[in-house]
Amino acid sequence: MNVASLLIFASPLVLLFFSFSSNKLARHIYICFTALLLFLILAFRHDLGYDYPTYIEIFNLSVECYYESVTCRILDISHFYDSYILFFAIYAFLTIACILFVTLSEKSPYILLNYTCLPWFYIESFGIIRQELSITFAVVMYYYFQKKNKTLQFFLFGALSLFTHFSSILFVLLLVFLKYFDKRLYIKKVAFLSVAFVSCLLFIFYDNLIELIPLLKFYNNGGHFGYSMYFLYVLLFIASYKGIHLKNANYILSLALFIYIGTLSVDSSLARIAIPFLIPLLWYKWDVVFNKIQLNKFKLYYAFIICISLFVLILNIKSTDPRSSLIPYKSFINTLWI
Repeated sequence: MNVASLLIFASPLVLLFFSFSSNKLARHIYICFTALLLFLILAFRHDLGYDYPTYIEIFNLSVECYYESVTCRILDISHFYDSYILFFAIYAFLTIACILFVTLSEKSPYILLNYTCLPWFYIESFGIIRQELSITFAVVMYYYFQKKNKTLQFFLFGALSLFTHFSSILFVLLLVFLKYFDKRLYIKKVAFLSVAFVSCLLFIFYDNLIELIPLLKFYNNGGHFGYSMYFLYVLLFIASYKGIHLKNANYILSLALFIYIGTLSVDSSLARIAIPFLIPLLWYKWDVVFNKIQLNKFKLYYAFIICISLFVLILNIKSTDPRSSLIPYKSFINTLWI
């Protein structure tokens, strides 16, 4: 493990610790500086992340943009200034800005802590940048989902999520259904059972389905890392089930149990459809499960240490694949001197 790179990635979390101060102004300042560090690390990277070369190719395409409209607009701006660096920086800014907005609005450093440490969010934004921006738009949509009289904002960020990456369509449709048809419990039960049945069918009979649908041979199942992350989600789900006191949160997380394993049994890439369903975990306050240590005016929860440990562990695991490795950290700043 490259120590310098580890310090770069861990520095925002060290700063975030001070956002648990009882002083409101200090809390907001440290949250903002943490978000700034996260943005700089994400925006200043160079040739880092599994899909980085792919997005360079996308930037260099001379044909008409055939991606979702948000990507096309970001490409237009980047091409105007003829800068692929700006292309990545815009994605980084919008991604972190969404999380910062929700964190400050909810007055909860836990959201930024969970977003940074849980392996499906910040770390993945170095690779699948379009989908991760779509997910952060969905985070804002979920924030407005919990609020009354915020219909315009709710649908605006739902649309932004879809127009950034279509993989969020199931989650967006689910939020719309829950917001306006929540009282129809029988529909919720039917939807849940249908999802569970299809997912279990895929998981159990996937190999047999290949014989009926040869196209499935194209996929290679979830792989060791994918199933490890599913096991981690199951543990987090068990820990958080009674700790998230938000309307419909546990219903969404329960659906994720089946959608995740069902799509993962087909392919790791398809399993990304399940990531938006993990969004309620960002609201989880770990003090429900873990005790806390009082250090002067700071309340250091054991889970803060656990989250940092999880963050470092995932960095190590992802660094075993040279193509997706984030270690050592590389920045375009270094290339300016060559």
